[in-house]
Amino acid sequence: MQARRLFVDRAAQRVTMMVRMQPGASYPAHRHAEAEECFVLSGDLWTGSVRLHAGDYQRAEQGSRHPLQSTEGGCVLLLVSSLGAPLE
Repeated sequence: MQARRLFVDRAAQRVTMMVRMQPGASYPAHRHAEAEECFVLSGDLWTGSVRLHAGDYQRAEQGSRHPLQSTEGGCVLLLVSSLGAPLE
């Protein structure tokens, strides 16, 4: 997985970044310290049993838990999230 920070708002503790996941990649289950917004630019992203495609948007509220996230064919995501590490 590759991530490129596009903008960091230190006062608000928020980051906007582009994330590229290679085919077959996954990201472990995690809980959100703050809200996170995800827009799928290309490819596919599985969030548990929900499959997202290019053009899909998902918002995870503060304290919510994401199950394992994975991609079959690879994907590019635009994320707006907190600067802090995800909660376990």
